[in-house]
Amino acid sequence: MPNLSNIFGVHISIRGIGKWIQFFNTVEVGAKSRAMLAFVKYIIGTPAGGLKHYVPYRYVTRAQGFPHLRYTTVTGKTVIGYRSAKQHRFVMASINEGAIMPGFPHRTGRMQRGWTYGGDWTHLYIYNPVGYTKHVMGDLTQTKMHGMIGWQRTWMIVRERWAGAIVAAKLAVQDWIDTNKPK
Repeated sequence: MPNLSNIFGVHISIRGIGKWIQFFNTVEVGAKSRAMLAFVKYIIGTPAGGLKHYVPYRYVTRAQGFPHLRYTTVTGKTVIGYRSAKQHRFVMASINEGAIMPGFPHRTGRMQRGWTYGGDWTHLYIYNPVGYTKHVMGDLTQTKMHGMIGWQRTWMIVRERWAGAIVAAKLAVQDWIDTNKPK
């Protein structure tokens, strides 16, 4: 059973691909490298679909997203969604300064542009060096808030795109065969 991993320790095990592995083992090295590259690029995808796809913006309050975080003020009031009074003051000051505008998307696209692959023809892996990716899309590390916004975990996206990635890999093998036919 193959494992797909990214640098954040996201491990995805796929079952039921024995026939694909048998086929892949019969293919020449040049075709394998093209097939693996096509497979990985299909999983990474584009802004329209795949790991690079951004879900539509949806506002979720800190109290909804982080209900386990709370602190009690000096007056005895419990504030939900913040770890401490210091964090709460910082967020409120940032809102007053205009640095944070709740309810408005401030997406930079860094996570989307960060998806890439590495390795060689024998082993390719998908990763994203942007540090907050694990909180947004991590299999075991996604925050409740990002799940509520609608972000899928990495394994869900790979599962959805698996069949298409296999088709992309088979087409890459066929292309390699067509371009390397003896004349």
